[in-house]
Amino acid sequence: MVNASAPWSAREGHSTVVRPDGTIFLMGGNDGDLKNDVWFSTNKGETWKELTFPAPVWSPRTHHSSVVLFDGSILLMGGYDGSYKNDVWVFSPGSKGWVKITGKIEAQWSGRYGHRSVLLPDGSIILMGGNDGRSRLNDIWHSRNKGVSWTQLTSQAQWTARTGHTLDVMPNGRVILSGGHDGSSKNDVWAWHTATSLEQNPTYTYTTPGTYDVTLQAFNQRRCNRAGKENYITVSVMPAYDSELISTHLPARLPVKQPFLMTLTMLNTGTETWRTTEGISLGAVGNHDNLTPSENWRVFQEQEVPPQETYTYEIELYPEEPGIFTTEWQMVKEGEFWFGEIFSQEVEVHPRTDVQRTLWHLFE
Repeated sequence: MVNASAPWSAREGHSTVVRPDGTIFLMGGNDGDLKNDVWFSTNKGETWKELTFPAPVWSPRTHHSSVVLFDGSILLMGGYDGSYKNDVWVFSPGSKGWVKITGKIEAQWSGRYGHRSVLLPDGSIILMGGNDGRSRLNDIWHSRNKGVSWTQLTSQAQWTARTGHTLDVMPNGRVILSGGHDGSSKNDVWAWHTATSLEQNPTYTYTTPGTYDVTLQAFNQRRCNRAGKENYITVSVMPAYDSELISTHLPARLPVKQPFLMTLTMLNTGTETWRTTEGISLGAVGNHDNLTPSENWRVFQEQEVPPQETYTYEIELYPEEPGIFTTEWQMVKEGEFWFGEIFSQEVEVHPRTDVQRTLWHLFE
């Protein structure tokens, strides 16, 4: 036994968590009265001190749930204080006190007690079951942003609606639900596999736009290590028509009234194939270009260009007057819209020298 009589009052319905530095926190519960005190131990439970500053501002309650995040922040969720709660509170290292992170709006899950919550290896939170005062629950809720908002994964899991169960997370991300009370005491065990992949070099296809955290974890029978990045991947809807400029060939200076073959290589970054029969071409932006005769303001591809393939367009330039001009080109679906990256370059058109004029007239 570590401590036969800890200084906090004998109670039930409290919650405990362990921070990454090994500090144990005990919160709330019922000793005949509902409690909102917080106690901590830095020596594995041998001795305890009450955390009186900052004092908890959440209401005295019992049968709530708590998790500790990777940064050491403690989240306290729901419980019963005379009413069924669905608030979420956070206490962060170095902070001045507890903060209600759901603000004036409560969490999306119904007020309840006797539920359980765990932190997954990717830093997200799972909350399961409980009792909302009307009935026992077997729903599952998920938060990717530290409890600020929640998404219901299912309203009715395969296990019976219950309270007082336990939840544990294995190093591979599997969640284990054990026992509880669904009208009778239970001794069943359920496993839910949450890890995206157990491969050494995992791949994943995102199907919903959004910003995602990424966690990689290595483990064996004795220990595990994890590394995570917040807001690391942004997933957006790929447009049907889009393009990226890959390379160009155009000098900064050109002689007046002398032909030049400019090339632009474009990558099809959309989901649709470029087809001339569907009006896809490279066009002079604004349907005008000072370096190019009007009959060359559209350049069509001579073959289909599938997604993620490139095509090199050849544009015949023939500047008529000296000066400094900007040439701009972009992909266009004729009569509908322009799309993709714009190529823009300033070109100086200079008069021909006397030698160039003499040679020009000899060949005219």
